[in-house]
Amino acid sequence: MAMTQDISDANIANVAALNFFNLMVRLTVLGLIVFASATYLPQTPLEMNTKIMITAAVVITYSLVDVLRSLLVSTKSTICEIAC
Repeated sequence: MAMTQDISDANIANVAALNFFNLMVRLTVLGLIVFASATYLPQTPLEMNTKIMITAAVVITYSLVDVLRSLLVSTKSTICEIAC
């Protein structure tokens, strides 16, 4: 008997939760790296507000690019049908 895997709402929710968790981990690691870089690399010490603003700007920009990439990947077939 062949095993078939149903695509159910629970499976979709699990995949979505895993993707969200993966994104949050990547953004947290990116934020830590940028904050550490802003703390230890400059010759003159930066204020805490400046470090947080730099970190937030980089993380938000990266997350927007990641959302745009996901959107383009999910609509790739539709765009190809229209443009080609």
